[in-house]
Amino acid sequence: MKPLRVSVSRERLSNGLQHALKAVSANHPISILSGVKLLVRRNGGLTVTTSNLSMSIQFMIPPDDETLSIREEGSIVINARYFYEIIRKLPSGIVYLELKEPLLLIITSGKSLFRLAGFDAEQFPVIPEPNDNNITFRLQNKTLKTAIRQVTFAVATAENRPVLTGVSCQLDGDSLKMTATDGIRLASRAAFVHSSNSKYTDIVIPGKNILELSKILTDDEEMSDVTIDGNQIHFSAKNMLIHSALIEGTYPSINKIIPTSHLTEITLDTSGFLQALERVCLLANGSIIRMKTGANNTVELTSKTDDIGDVVEEVTIEDADGEEVAISFNGMYMIDILRHIDCDKVTVKLSGKWGPIVLQPFDASDSATYIITPVRTHN
Repeated sequence: MKPLRVSVSRERLSNGLQHALKAVSANHPISILSGVKLLVRRNGGLTVTTSNLSMSIQFMIPPDDETLSIREEGSIVINARYFYEIIRKLPSGIVYLELKEPLLLIITSGKSLFRLAGFDAEQFPVIPEPNDNNITFRLQNKTLKTAIRQVTFAVATAENRPVLTGVSCQLDGDSLKMTATDGIRLASRAAFVHSSNSKYTDIVIPGKNILELSKILTDDEEMSDVTIDGNQIHFSAKNMLIHSALIEGTYPSINKIIPTSHLTEITLDTSGFLQALERVCLLANGSIIRMKTGANNTVELTSKTDDIGDVVEEVTIEDADGEEVAISFNGMYMIDILRHIDCDKVTVKLSGKWGPIVLQPFDASDSATYIITPVRTHN
């Protein structure tokens, strides 16, 4: 094993480790996967890699980084959480890493010196490299980050239908449609992509993995390169590579879920509707809210809990079309949707007492659609 020797800025290393830790499982049955792989190469800089087999993250400090000084190449795997906590709490400045003997990493900074036992890097899982026969496209970090945030809250948490624990991604030309549903609520958002070899593709990414990706992405206009290769998807952003396995199975078609016609369509102020729902949910037994449209150009929201009390709220309708409808639904699920709609006004479409409730941002430029299944009640 080569005697790794390198020095680097504590801030740069800490930042990379903070991102990489999102792919570490603290109690993974494969002990080496609780570690982070450090790889030092003169032409590749310093790379930190983590993996839980479903997801892998690589953060690179390039060789031309002014804070990086490579004395000798080498590699080792060390406990990720201990290493991160050590680096995070060291004083600002340069950190020195040295492998003086096999599987023992020496960490020094200022007057601090740590020795950490490690694993042979050769035993760490190999991160798959995309082959030439794949699908690639690009999209803006800000767009991708927003789309993920707007759909992942609807991912199923129960494992009885594994495909619903993921986010459906349909690539069709220059459009990427992301959809998530737990069988009761649904969130869908389309995003524009720059595609280099576009053809229709339908995949499902684990919800946990794509949510972690959104936490890593910067909220700016920089571009991410995406590669779909067999049962893997790869995201490449600045100094960062994220790999995720895909979920096998067929995702339900949302075209069969969205009603083609509506009895009633109303437009509400998003913030006012959200705040009213939050108040009504305070006395909602099982979070069940009853909503009635039509009277005095308002929406009436009611709920009650036996032996505690009841509440009535009125929300002004800004625009309305259609007949009066009374419908019940899970208020907390509706609140989740409204918190993720990035628009001042929301359009609510109703197709009857038992039909799905469809919500869309009033701004037509935001191609997001949300659906919530009503709750059957006796009134």
